[in-house]
Parts: sequence; structure tokens; C-alpha cells
Amino acid sequence: MPTVWLIVVIGGPLLLLLALLYSRANNRKNETAAQERRADAGAAELREDIEHDREIREDDR
Repeated sequence: MPTVWLIVVIGGPLLLLLALLYSRANNRKNETAAQERRADAGAAELREDIEHDREIREDDR
């Protein structure tokens, strides 16, 4: 029984890591330059919104 748990404890995270790496590599290959620019612009806009909300909360204090 301890052998089964050893396989589960070591193999589970390893399998999860492999799935994560595979999905990340697969997503990068399928991304066009326009999609990447649009995603970067969306991320920048989100950061600006978060910073704006933070400033508003600080002004309310």
C-alpha cells in the first residue's frame, strides 16, 4: 500500500505539471500576432483600471 501512495504523491504532481506545460506550449503556437497585441492591450487596460480603483479607494479614506 505505501508503494501506491508513493506513486500517487510523485506521479500526480508530475502529471499535472506535464499537462500544464503541454497546454501552455499549445496555446503559444496557436496565437497570432494580432491576438497577442489584443491580449497585451487588454492586460494593460485592466492594470490601469485596477490602479484607478485603488486611487479612488485611497481618496475615500
